[in-house]
Amino acid sequence: MNTKILVCCHKQAELPHDTNFMPIHVGKKLSKQALGMTGDDSGDNISELNPFFCELTAQYWAWKNLTGVDTIGLCHYRRFFKFSGGAAWMYYQQSVSHNDIDTSLIPKLLEGYDIIMPKPATSRESVFEKFSRFMTEEQTQIYLRVFLSLYPEYENTMLNYLNGNKSYNFNMAVMPWDLFCQYNEFLFSILFKARKYIKTMPYAYYNRTFGMFSEILLPVFVKHNKLRMKNVPVIFIDDNQYHATGLKKLLPKQFKSLMKDRLNDIKFWLSKDRASSLTSPFWDAYLVNDGIRIE
Repeated sequence: MNTKILVCCHKQAELPHDTNFMPIHVGKKLSKQALGMTGDDSGDNISELNPFFCELTAQYWAWKNLTGVDTIGLCHYRRFFKFSGGAAWMYYQQSVSHNDIDTSLIPKLLEGYDIIMPKPATSRESVFEKFSRFMTEEQTQIYLRVFLSLYPEYENTMLNYLNGNKSYNFNMAVMPWDLFCQYNEFLFSILFKARKYIKTMPYAYYNRTFGMFSEILLPVFVKHNKLRMKNVPVIFIDDNQYHATGLKKLLPKQFKSLMKDRLNDIKFWLSKDRASSLTSPFWDAYLVNDGIRIE
């Protein structure tokens, strides 16, 4: 089985030696660095959109240019799937061991499942509230209206996901190639249409919303199509934890994360705020005033 796990990089980093990992320089067309790895700027590509689409420029490049791949996945130079498993949703480590990220474990993990996804992060607020902090309300309204214009049959799935408090982050997944192609048809049809309406912002962070909205689209696609999801933890490469002292040093971040998840669940389910609709009529006139008519 030919497996490729894209490792999205925008700078030099220590990378796994497992030959199934494929480091890829994202946004290479705009970069002034030479990272000595495959770039997302050859063949059919959207490398120049990296400031907006983030790691998805690597995903698009792989979709359009790789051949002979049976199983494909995506991770980041500081975030890897912990294929060896674990109780927490994220593990903060200084480095990763081969045993944790051994890609030979993937076939076993996929037995009886359609896709490998991160364990969900649990918040005291809804997914909708969480992601609303990462984009303007007008951007949110545009994305959701574009989504509904193309896939109205997904409305209930999207609403249920946004009203929950568990999110699947980082656009990370491992799946068979055929499913990867199906998902990309869904994903990029939405993002490319949204690009016609989303205006460039003077702040770099708010231009990254295409990549952020896709973090919602992946689990919605999985849930709507009733795909069998295998959830595994994520390893985050973080040197700062090794400077902890006292009680912070005695309580691993993994344990604190588990306790925080449980408290967040309690606080979330005690709250009463839930969205009843994906879009707000309040924005109808304002979008028209901005010359935005989504059909």
